[in-house]
Amino acid sequence: MELLFFLFSSVILTSGLVVITARNPIHSVLFMILVFVNVVFILIFLEAEFLALTFVIVYVGAVAVLFLFVVMMLNIKITELNKELVHYFPIGGLVGFIFLFSILYILLTNGVSSPISNSLMSYYSYMN
Repeated sequence: MELLFFLFSSVILTSGLVVITARNPIHSVLFMILVFVNVVFILIFLEAEFLALTFVIVYVGAVAVLFLFVVMMLNIKITELNKELVHYFPIGGLVGFIFLFSILYILLTNGVSSPISNSLMSYYSYMN
């Protein structure tokens, strides 16, 4: 069961990354549907069948198909990445570092009691 969870989770993370980085908007919407379907499988493993079916109907059946319809009707041209996009990397890196630091701070100060935070706390106390 854990193997399937990690398999679906890795597919979700990979597909989510492709949604963000895809140059073709139609491919991006199709990978977003793949993310939704894998989330449904994880919800089924958690025995939340109602949420899973609601997720399928609302997100995959309505929102994703609407996005796909709009993208195909607008005939959005596939644009090349602009050279000025590189200028946003330092700001994005700074925001990402602040976000990562805040998450680690919350986990290490035992603000959230979970197996992950407990293992991080034990590792942190072992290192000190």
